[in-house]
Amino acid sequence: MPSRSRPSAVLALLVLFLIGGTLAAAADVPSWVPAKYAKFFHRSVDDRSTWEKALNFLDIKVRDIGPSFALVAGVSKYPKMGGRVGDLWPARLDVEKMVAYLDQPPESFNEVVVLLDEDMTSENLNYFLTQYFPRRLAEAHHPRFLFAYSGHGITAPNGRGYILTSDAVSLDDHFTGAISLASLRSAFQEIVDAGYQTLALINACYGVDFHRLSLAFGPSSVPLPTREGAHAITAGGAGEVTWQDPSFGDGIGPKGSIFFEAVLAALDGRADALPHDGIITVGELETYLHTTVSRFTDEKQNPTGGDLLSARSPGGFFFLDRNRQMDNANAKPLKGQWWAGISFGKPPEQQATPLPLPQLGKLTPPIGNQAPPMNAPAPPMGVAAALAGKWSGSAAEPGGAPFPVEIEVKADCAMNKPCGTIAVPKVPCYGRITLIASRDEGFEFHVDQFDPRSNKKICEPGAGEIVKALPDGTLSYFADYSGAKGVLKRIK
Repeated sequence: MPSRSRPSAVLALLVLFLIGGTLAAAADVPSWVPAKYAKFFHRSVDDRSTWEKALNFLDIKVRDIGPSFALVAGVSKYPKMGGRVGDLWPARLDVEKMVAYLDQPPESFNEVVVLLDEDMTSENLNYFLTQYFPRRLAEAHHPRFLFAYSGHGITAPNGRGYILTSDAVSLDDHFTGAISLASLRSAFQEIVDAGYQTLALINACYGVDFHRLSLAFGPSSVPLPTREGAHAITAGGAGEVTWQDPSFGDGIGPKGSIFFEAVLAALDGRADALPHDGIITVGELETYLHTTVSRFTDEKQNPTGGDLLSARSPGGFFFLDRNRQMDNANAKPLKGQWWAGISFGKPPEQQATPLPLPQLGKLTPPIGNQAPPMNAPAPPMGVAAALAGKWSGSAAEPGGAPFPVEIEVKADCAMNKPCGTIAVPKVPCYGRITLIASRDEGFEFHVDQFDPRSNKKICEPGAGEIVKALPDGTLSYFADYSGAKGVLKRIK
């Protein structure tokens, strides 16, 4: 049970799923691409044997699913702004993590183009959205396209939303350094028309303008991963800003935006709901993002989805459940800072000591270091029966050695009541646990009142101990502040 750290870094973000960065040119870039654009290709490969193997595991024929393309973009440095508002380092993390994830099995995208910081210009963006990718998609059978972006978003006096390029001189500059979301949506229509399955994930302050007039959707409206569809998911609803919180996200290392961290958690199997079939449809993803982010932010940020086809999409984009693929040796665990070392650079130094950015416009109060909302949904009936008793097992942080964990839960355990104790002898930490929330991942406990056996220099009060009853009668254990995971068995 390592020391917890919950600093109050709060950040207004825009994130739109593109793929960005300044990169060395990849192999197999089409000869007709002008030389000035070749350097933005992060990945360009034809071999997708791992993808075919992953689909076969799910009894899906690779001939039904075409090649996958992605454009990821973002702005983490605004040199003409200066001060804290010009330094949006979590946006770089969002880009790095998404690109690294798409590189690896089981996703193994064919092409990934990255536009980051000074390369994320209107001219570069327009070329890839209206010229390059529409041509590539038209040449392929049933092609798939993912579009993503991370950076500042604003609302102009005319009420319209904009994303800011690195040329922006201030947070109210919607002329020289801005791209309207309405024009971005218009450009994206070229992708919708040429592609088979397309998805724009837009984590943007005021980003809902991208699909404001589109049909809403949910899990039941996009049931078939082999059918066509076009969708967008924005990180917030109308008039909402988006946030970064260093306590939100899995694993070790610095965290990007709440939205992107939730996306990565969803792809680790948490969004694979009913049916639990190894596929995360766009409907399941939207439901997971809305539920998780809305709950964590006390409904201050509410991801929202829209169907981009004039007639409702019969299918749509999907991801593979990474956990299911790991079971079949088609993917490896994400260990340590698994996204580090990709070709467009390492995380900036600011990640070590994140600083809060000033609020933009009429923002809600900061949410970065709040405890879980007291009005979070109560746990379902039967929680005491599922968790009551003494449990023992081991857990390990990513890349670390296993260590013992013991938990005792009282039979009268209830929301916001002391429920028992937790012991991690290795540290050592011996503390009291209090049930504070019911989450998709399980029941979350707050730890405090460490006894004299504990190392008071390391053991600190805080939330983040999550357990969930498994069908085989064991408990899964997860510490969200360190990424430690394990399984506990009932001993009494």
